Amino acid sequence: MACRARIASRAKIASLTGSQPFEFLRPERDVLVDRVSHPHLQCSFLVDSFRPTTLFAMTNTVAKTSADGTGALTGIPVDDVIAAARELARGGRWHRAARLLDATTAAGPQARALLALAAAEVALEGDRFCGTSAANGRLNIAEEACATADLDPGSRWDLAFLWLRHGYFDQVLSAGGFYPGPEGKDPDVVADLRRRAGELRGLAPDDVRRGWAEMYLGLIADNLYGQRDVAPAHYQAALGAGESGDDLLAREALRHLGDHGPVPRPLRLVADRRSRSRARRPAYRRAPWRWPA
Repeated sequence: MACRARIASRAKIASLTGSQPFEFLRPERDVLVDRVSHPHLQCSFLVDSFRPTTLFAMTNTVAKTSADGTGALTGIPVDDVIAAARELARGGRWHRAARLLDATTAAGPQARALLALAAAEVALEGDRFCGTSAANGRLNIAEEACATADLDPGSRWDLAFLWLRHGYFDQVLSAGGFYPGPEGKDPDVVADLRRRAGELRGLAPDDVRRGWAEMYLGLIADNLYGQRDVAPAHYQAALGAGESGDDLLAREALRHLGDHGPVPRPLRLVADRRSRSRARRPAYRRAPWRWPA
């Protein structure tokens, strides 16, 4: 199917600050093209260049040399760096998120551990969607960094939860496909995943983390044991926790609850759950493709 694509030429215009001119793309003419090779076209006028920064654990800020070369330092909260990386990852920009985290140099063990945790989370999501295998190495780095850091219980819980998710995805994702059910899986490995998820539920320092443990107890029952009658109670508990403080958790719980219900399932109930799930998915979380679980 033919469509029209616009060819742009470069035009130099002065910057708004009156300093150096920069190049801007100006539309010129249309040409006819046969087809688009990928359904998700992505355009950007921004070129991201993450320069190395220094992050201080005592103040939890990134110290960055000023652009004018004077050597003055400006503070960037480490939470903002990690939040930016997570938002990039949830928008399908896993490599860019990893580059941002890797370009940040931590000066203290606590900050280094937090950055390593975030990098492991980004790698796990990238592996899930792209079929890469970066998470195991990133998780080992995070394990070493956390061993020497004075972290709060929530961060240590997060590391254990990332290992749980990694183990779960190893069981259901293989050779580019999704393989639910107990067939072909080591029952001892599957039982260990369920045990660890139960322990994380008991050790969770807050309701949202407890909700995520419930979510994975449901996924393990659903996709590793094939216990469709067991999973919905876990998803419902996860939904309650998500609605109190985590839209992504609520969305995932609703998405999976949409596949469960009385037999035959009322179509109105299924449609309502899926509609509520989509409503909780902001635009930046719309990754280009998602595994079924």
